[in-house]
Amino acid sequence: MLDVLLQLSARAPSASTKVTHARTIPAWRLVVGNAKSRNSTLPLTKYEVKFTAAYLLCCAQHKRYLIAKWMPPVAVTIDRLKDVIALPDAVLVSITSAKVAALASGVYSDGGIYVSESDRTCGIKVTGAGTVSLWDNLTLTGTTDTDIATGERVLRVSSAAIGANTPLVSLGMSNKAVWASGQLVRVWGKVTAVTSTYFTVDDGSGVPANVQIDGLVVPLVPTPEPGDYVSATGPAGLMAGGVTAVRVRSESDIQVH
Repeated sequence: MLDVLLQLSARAPSASTKVTHARTIPAWRLVVGNAKSRNSTLPLTKYEVKFTAAYLLCCAQHKRYLIAKWMPPVAVTIDRLKDVIALPDAVLVSITSAKVAALASGVYSDGGIYVSESDRTCGIKVTGAGTVSLWDNLTLTGTTDTDIATGERVLRVSSAAIGANTPLVSLGMSNKAVWASGQLVRVWGKVTAVTSTYFTVDDGSGVPANVQIDGLVVPLVPTPEPGDYVSATGPAGLMAGGVTAVRVRSESDIQVH
């Protein structure tokens, strides 16, 4: 709990008074208690101010000092990942059922992993879950967010309970069916282009699929060549610029046929 003393002007401040030194903690609550002067204690009705902006707007009448405390947010209890993804940013959620880790921690350089429903209906990118092994069952509490670089929905985890392993089989998809579902998927086709960050494969469905090859702690060496026929496995997420891609986890996720 963070105590904050907000010293206001001697005259009554307006409703738009800026308290620029107040710390911004998304989804936290400011609980206001008593207003105090130097010589007396004056009553002030208790109220809460919810904020997500870079400064706090505060209103008080004829009070010079305002004592406030930052109180933790109350978590929203949710069972399904699709409902977590549908929430706006900065919402604290407690997920009641375990989700399956589609990769171990320490694979991606951004520190993220992906977790999936055991029935394969949905997945989501997760950061801050600690040391996780492939197929671990995770019960998570965290705050919803959006990755600025990619636009991908993310759960920033504050606590994680780890249970037994539940291996998952990747979902085979045509290129045109791939979207940023957070699910572990497998695509295949002819390599049509290769860059330093991704390559594209064409399975004849009319929409090529992107396979991301950068962003790994252990770089991929070598990478496929144009004209190769390959299959690639990994979580379906977003690359920079919001481009859908299959994010491979290691060399073994790419098979040249």
